[in-house]
Amino acid sequence: MISLEKMDHVAIEVPNIAHYIDKFVGTGGLKLLRRGVATATGVEIAMLGDRTGMKIELIENKAATELKFLHIAFRSDDVDTAAQETAAAGWALGRGPNDIAAAKARSAFMTDGQGFEFQILSYAPDSPDVAQW
Repeated sequence: MISLEKMDHVAIEVPNIAHYIDKFVGTGGLKLLRRGVATATGVEIAMLGDRTGMKIELIENKAATELKFLHIAFRSDDVDTAAQETAAAGWALGRGPNDIAAAKARSAFMTDGQGFEFQILSYAPDSPDVAQW
């Protein structure tokens, strides 16, 4: 059994991050939890969450002409072990495990070798990304 707990977020590439923050927050169903810069690419990101803790990560690509699904993420108490377990189940380690200081998190990306990625995350108790309201 792989040490994944629950789905944490879905990442979407957007051409104008400010526009989509306003759109999603304007629904009343999501709040802006954090804005920052992606560790791997240096592009602007925003983490939006609902009252249950489920999130959408917006990742800006100014050259994008449409929205694009990027990855799903799952929580785990132990990112390193979960990455090893998913690798043993046929996934390849794409990058990580590494720490994400701004999110107070540890992360690894797994890939199927055909373009699909999923992220494994663990958070410190005081992470801005685990806010529920």
